[in-house]
Amino acid sequence: MFNSTHELLESQETRFDEQAVPNAQLNDLDPALWQRFANPQSQDHRDVLLTKLTMATQNADGCLRPTVAGVLMAIPNTMTVDSMPYRQAARNEAITSLLAKCPVTAKANDVPMTLRSTMMDKRGEGVPLVLRLTQNLAGKLPVYTLVDESELLLTIPAAGDLLGA
Repeated sequence: MFNSTHELLESQETRFDEQAVPNAQLNDLDPALWQRFANPQSQDHRDVLLTKLTMATQNADGCLRPTVAGVLMAIPNTMTVDSMPYRQAARNEAITSLLAKCPVTAKANDVPMTLRSTMMDKRGEGVPLVLRLTQNLAGKLPVYTLVDESELLLTIPAAGDLLGA
């Protein structure tokens, strides 16, 4: 089964999103999608970079394959609506790490639409932030609803009359 304690520990530490996808090839990954996660100063070869980003790993046969994170590059909804405000642990470390590197450049009239610089904050503070800001601006909490056990619907009430007009 396992030839050493080291192999046993490694097998127990592999997260779902870091597992190799059988029969997938690195050429299956669209360079336009994975290159955006590379540090601009990186001189790493594709294989090394994808491995560092946990988007590729060696399978049991020693072949370098894309990981689940490398193929999906998205986070499945693994939390319940009720637990979201209280959870700060990332479920899929590799995927959340990648999303934490995605820059947010949304602007309206050359004014940033958010103070965030990346798509995801690794600390898991997004839901509490939405709850607090919505309560402050609208006087009531937003409503999170799970639709068909697969999608999350967020309903944010309109802000109150802030200008007194």
